[in-house]
Amino acid sequence: MAEIALDFRAFLLADASLAGLAGDRVHHNHVPQGKATPFVYYRRRNTQHDLALSDSQGQAPDSYGFDVEAIAESPDQAEELAGYIRSRCHCFRGALGETTTKGVFVQDVAEDYIAKGTGGDAGLTVIAFDVEVHV
Repeated sequence: MAEIALDFRAFLLADASLAGLAGDRVHHNHVPQGKATPFVYYRRRNTQHDLALSDSQGQAPDSYGFDVEAIAESPDQAEELAGYIRSRCHCFRGALGETTTKGVFVQDVAEDYIAKGTGGDAGLTVIAFDVEVHV
C-alpha cells in the first residue's frame, strides 16, 4: 500500500480553494522554521486494525486517524482554511492518491487537544480536526 500520509497531502493540495489560500504549505509532521501563513499541519495519529481471530498475519489496516490543523495569523483566515479542509475531506469516497477510501470523516478535536503545528505560543489561530480515513 502506498504511504497514506503522502496520499493525504496530495489529496489536500488537489483542492483549488485550499491551494489558493495555503499554496503548497501543507506540512506533514514538521513545520519549517520561519513558515509563512496560512498553512496546514497534519500528522498520522493512529492506524486502526479491526481484529478477528481468523485474520491472517500482516493484515492491511482498516483506517487511519489524522490530526489536521488550519493555522493562520487571523481567526478569519484560519476559519476559511478550515472550511476548505472540511469540505474537501468530509464524506469523501474514492481514490485518495494510490489509496482507495471507503470514506473520510471529519470531526472537531476534543476540548483538551493541544495544537502541535505552531511550535508554541506564536500568536497564531489554530482550528484543528480529527480526520478518519477508512480504507
